[in-house]
Amino acid sequence: MCNKLKILIIGVTILPVLLNCTSKQNNLTGITLEDYKFSVAVIDSLKKENFNYKMDYKLEKIISEWTGFKILNEKLLNSNGIKHNLKTLKKTEIKEIFKNLEKNLPTIINSIKIFSRINVLESTTLILHDAINNFSLEDEYVINLENNMSIAFLNLMKQIDLTQEKNSQIILQEKFSNNTK
Repeated sequence: MCNKLKILIIGVTILPVLLNCTSKQNNLTGITLEDYKFSVAVIDSLKKENFNYKMDYKLEKIISEWTGFKILNEKLLNSNGIKHNLKTLKKTEIKEIFKNLEKNLPTIINSIKIFSRINVLESTTLILHDAINNFSLEDEYVINLENNMSIAFLNLMKQIDLTQEKNSQIILQEKFSNNTK
């Protein structure tokens, strides 16, 4: 009981001091959004339509057997350009592409993290599709959305790479532990 009373007294005496603290160093009223802008070199250096991801041979083999990814590449990420492909595709076709992408996921990379990255890519693609149909292709908003889609795609590829590598290590460890027994 005595300790609780001491804490209460100390809290009551220190609280007014902290509330009246108005030095320039602690004044938060003048902070603007500009103070919190930051830059990530990799993201800032992305160029338009940068959908290239270097894959190792293991990942290339897994992705080559993934029919949903082939469809995504053929219909959306091919050489015609993302904007042109999105302009010609309907929203239902885009949703179907991503539905197929989730259905036929190879077991070695089947994880919640991959599904969430696919969902992010799908939503950014649909937003870009709507923007392309409502704004000029050279509009700043469309360009930013295209960069966001590129980042979402690269994040998906990195997550696939990480998941595949992790699962490969687990499989190798299991084989090694089974061989030593």
